[in-house]
Amino acid sequence: MSFIWSLNLFLGKVFDFIISPFAGLSPFWGLAFISLITGAVMVMIFKYISNQAGIRRTKARIRAYLFEIWLYKHEFSSFIGSIGRIFTANLSYMKYAVSPMLVMIIPVVLIMVHLNLNYSFRPLKIGETPLMTVKFTDAKVLQDTTLKAEASGGVNIDGAPVRAMRKNEVTWRIIAVNPGRHQITIKWENGEVSKRIDIGPGKVQRLSPKKSLESSILDAFGNPGEKPIPKNTGVEWITLDYPARDLKVLGIKIHWIIVFFVLSVAAGFGLKGVFKVEI
Repeated sequence: MSFIWSLNLFLGKVFDFIISPFAGLSPFWGLAFISLITGAVMVMIFKYISNQAGIRRTKARIRAYLFEIWLYKHEFSSFIGSIGRIFTANLSYMKYAVSPMLVMIIPVVLIMVHLNLNYSFRPLKIGETPLMTVKFTDAKVLQDTTLKAEASGGVNIDGAPVRAMRKNEVTWRIIAVNPGRHQITIKWENGEVSKRIDIGPGKVQRLSPKKSLESSILDAFGNPGEKPIPKNTGVEWITLDYPARDLKVLGIKIHWIIVFFVLSVAAGFGLKGVFKVEI
């Protein structure tokens, strides 16, 4: 397994641990707690990577040039000169801020990947009938008469599969029967592969809407919900249509990304004085 897969699977367990105390509460509270941690981490990264002295000097110059604008507002040449100096100082500030911002992008993206698995979808409710689609690398498997899906006691398979020969895909409709974490196993003459399925009351937990091939670096980074499909199985990916999760704040439906960014930025600015950071 690649380093990215191993890292993200480990981070998934870390997020499970962090979110677990909030599992029985509104999704907002776990998201708010992670946003607070994110804001604090980002502020500390900015403090130790940025040129704090340079930022402090540049901000002082900008304040001085703003005072010049007010002081010489009736002298057009001085007014224009102050505006030009403010523009130059802002370029200097951006130079100091870009490097730490580029470094901060990495942990923020990793956090968002795992928040997506927890907050973009909810577990299936009993009685729901989502679709599960398997993408094979070889179209011959779709002609295999032994191809079937077997489910544990918490899941039923609803009818025969639909085969899309041109896409090398097979789709089953499944029925959620009992709460819990279950497995669906797809079997054919020369192999088998399994997919996890979560059924429950809707609490926040890490779901796996897509299980991908081990060699897929893109999915190792973006869809690390469960262990990848081993090489040479003949399966490229398996998807399960989990319902979207509704996140409400004060009765208003808001996407979790907006809540995360607003709260993490607010936490960062709120904590910059505590950590003595110039931003």
